[in-house]
Amino acid sequence: MSWSSRGRLDPTRRRRHPSFSSLQVDVDFIGPFLLGVKKSASKAWRALPPSARERAPVVGAGVGGAAAAGYWGRRRIAVQRVRADVAEAAVVRLTSDNGKLRDAVKTLRAAAATPRAAADTKAAAAVAEATQAAAAAASAAAEAARFCVVRLRAAGPPA
Repeated sequence: MSWSSRGRLDPTRRRRHPSFSSLQVDVDFIGPFLLGVKKSASKAWRALPPSARERAPVVGAGVGGAAAAGYWGRRRIAVQRVRADVAEAAVVRLTSDNGKLRDAVKTLRAAAATPRAAADTKAAAAVAEATQAAAAAASAAAEAARFCVVRLRAAGPPA
């Protein structure tokens, strides 16, 4: 037999793989764990003397309550630490932003206090030229008004 007759190198042959969605494995981890816990608790209970068995529920409740209170207390402290870290990061970021904004305000105030040489010079020259042109026009109008005399006719029919 050659390799191609077996189908290993034959590209037209499709190999079928098992579908993993139909594969089911029943493994129970919780059952044996709980069974072991029950057996250990039974052995520990039988090993206690009768006087300790009388006090065991009270002691167990106290230990359980202390464990629960300790867990809740540690969890509350952990949450407070996370909140404090977040608030501290926000304060650092806002302080940094405040410093940047103060620097920007100082820069803008300094820029407003110094004259802008090129733009201000051009604007001043344009205003001066416009003022001179207006003065020349007013002077020419006054001179023309002096030579131009208009006689008013008297009211009444023309003669």
